[in-house]
Amino acid sequence: MNIQTFLNTEGDQRKAGIRLIKVLVTGDRDWKKWEPIVAALESLSDVLGVPPEEILIIHGDCRVADRMAAVVAEALGMTLDKNPAHWQQYKKG
Repeated sequence: MNIQTFLNTEGDQRKAGIRLIKVLVTGDRDWKKWEPIVAALESLSDVLGVPPEEILIIHGDCRVADRMAAVVAEALGMTLDKNPAHWQQYKKG
């Protein structure tokens, strides 16, 4: 589920008592290992005590780690919200 789909149904989900846990994922542009990302995201439901669809993964859509996390989170049924940097507007920090 993407963030827009969630927002469209947020009122219904609140009425049903569903909460959304926000998790920020950031990572290295040269990251190569899937296993730590998969393990971390797979464990979130148990650690947080909520089903995957109640977890919002926020990421910067940066190449490699952010996008790897997005692929895994989507496969697990988590909601995604990508927030790419606005390099042209704000330059490097």
